[in-house]
Amino acid sequence: MQFEKAYDFLIPKLEKELPKHLYYHNAGHTKDIIGAVQYLCREENINGHDLEILSTAALFHDAGFLETYSDHEEASCLIARKYLPDFEYTQTEIDEICELIMFTKMPQSPNGKLSKIICDADLLYLGTERYYQVAESLFEELKHMSLIKNWNQWRQTQIDFLESHHYFTETANKEISLKKMHNLLLFKSKGSAHKWNENLYNWLNGIQDSILILIGVLAAGFAIKGFLLPSHFFDGGITGISFLNFCLMSNSISISSSATNIFTISVLVLIFLLMK
Repeated sequence: MQFEKAYDFLIPKLEKELPKHLYYHNAGHTKDIIGAVQYLCREENINGHDLEILSTAALFHDAGFLETYSDHEEASCLIARKYLPDFEYTQTEIDEICELIMFTKMPQSPNGKLSKIICDADLLYLGTERYYQVAESLFEELKHMSLIKNWNQWRQTQIDFLESHHYFTETANKEISLKKMHNLLLFKSKGSAHKWNENLYNWLNGIQDSILILIGVLAAGFAIKGFLLPSHFFDGGITGISFLNFCLMSNSISISSSATNIFTISVLVLIFLLMK
């Protein structure tokens, strides 16, 4: 088996050919999973042949995204079967690699030590400091693919997943699980903060609209007092009635209906005060 040569072949291919909207399932993710596999193998005393099999499975586990988004694990196996013979992998080794790749399909159901390692490696980020960064990239990817509607739906999906997920290896349960639960608690509180920021954004927009309306009222008052009244153009007669009717009935003013109503009422009050 020539893992290093297979790596040098596939990683540049992923970097060049994967769709740019795969913010999560990209070459960087593949590198992360290889690193996670090798970390778990060290902690679980896996080396030699099994380490190379696991590393190769991690290398090819998401290669199927080169061809399809759904059922990418099957496509990954087809790509592995196509290219791995070029790097001196036997048919038996390729079968083992493809079996491990299929264990990463959700929901995970590993049945042996090697499959437990690759499953935990694929989701090791859940219990790391990088969880929020990685989760955000997955959210953007799913949103681009129209597989999720909004942040609130994503938040609930993540909470449900974190609450139901469990690691399989002794190392992950000992070293990672506690941080994963911490991330869950922070993610729940992050939802409240996100909602507060959304409310603040709406409130600031309301303030901005009010300021614009006030500026419009003051400008109208200045025009009336400075130009229309001195020239007797606006004297409460037919011209004034026509002007007020236009403000009340016209649909051509390019602001929202609620803002239009507030603006009109404000102008009427100002005109009334100026004409007293």
